[in-house]
Amino acid sequence: MAHLHLLHPSAAPAPRNRLLAALPPEDLARLWPRLEPVELPLRHILQVPEEPIAALHFPESGWVSMIALLADGGADPPPLK
Repeated sequence: MAHLHLLHPSAAPAPRNRLLAALPPEDLARLWPRLEPVELPLRHILQVPEEPIAALHFPESGWVSMIALLADGGADPPPLK
């Protein structure tokens, strides 16, 4: 998908992500050109433990959950099957 280039804070549609929507217009204007919409498949892993953070995600819809790996090798909550 194409990047949205923001010329003026009022030139962009209101973000659907509440964190982005709460930003002051000037901060959002600086960030907006670097945002890229992506479609993620079901059960997509956003971050792997011990790996560098490659991207920040600002979900607009759907669900994101976190699973913690336990010392015994289990998970909390258990992964969906």
